[in-house]
Amino acid sequence: MVRVLLAIVRPVPMGDAHAYWAVDLASCDSRPVATTDAFTYPPPAAIFFAVLGHLPFEVFEMIWTLVIGFALLWLTGPFALLFLVIPVVASDLYLGNIHVLLGAAVVGSLRRPGLWAIPLLTKPTVGIGLLWFVARGEWRRLAIALGVTAVLSALAFVIAPGLWKAWIDYVLATGVSPDVGRAYW
Repeated sequence: MVRVLLAIVRPVPMGDAHAYWAVDLASCDSRPVATTDAFTYPPPAAIFFAVLGHLPFEVFEMIWTLVIGFALLWLTGPFALLFLVIPVVASDLYLGNIHVLLGAAVVGSLRRPGLWAIPLLTKPTVGIGLLWFVARGEWRRLAIALGVTAVLSALAFVIAPGLWKAWIDYVLATGVSPDVGRAYW
């Protein structure tokens, strides 16, 4: 039933969800920026999505869409359906982008600062929000946020040591930077 609905709504796999699912650690840094299935996130995200890429795409897409939908519901409560009228929210759900999840991570980080690892390891410019902890003098929370991020980064280095160098080379060669609309490093 889900396959039929997905085939009607989205006959061709597209969007960020497909790029996340299609990550190949051997070549994730070789796709040109702004092309189908380009993946320019840092190694911890690449490893995470490469593992999930072993699922059939339809299963991954269903789970990913549900996770985004539940995050939207958690953020907006009974107004979640109203937010789907907003084109950028609807397109994020439709394409499987992580913006709603980033919002949920930032809100959730007010109680669990380790959640900052999600935005910092995907779209680090969102990390400007860490200034909240600085402004309030919450050094322990800042240390937790940065510590969890550092541990995940180090773990990615242990798992795939060459991936960090390849990603940095890719960023430098393609000009992918936080100030070009799609922040990845």
